[in-house]
Amino acid sequence: MCHSDFMEWMKSNVGATLDDAVSAWHVLEDRKLDPTFRREIAECNNYLRYLRDIRDHNQNLTLDEAIACWDQKKIRPTKDGFVIYEKADLTYLE
Repeated sequence: MCHSDFMEWMKSNVGATLDDAVSAWHVLEDRKLDPTFRREIAECNNYLRYLRDIRDHNQNLTLDEAIACWDQKKIRPTKDGFVIYEKADLTYLE
């Protein structure tokens, strides 16, 4: 699985070897072993930010339920084009 952390490493290490990339990948992946680690989600990844936010605020919400809320929310107009989680979004599940 490719993630933004590794993509950033690739962009900033032009000329690095494949071995360098593999080593960097393992360092980045090992961070997952820390239960407090949370990967930064790029601002442009509105979908993942929304899913993280809604599930952070609603611990018992399943991923399918969070996606259902996203599906309903994303079709509504926004001022700036970004879909932001709001507590009222849970009404989409009713």
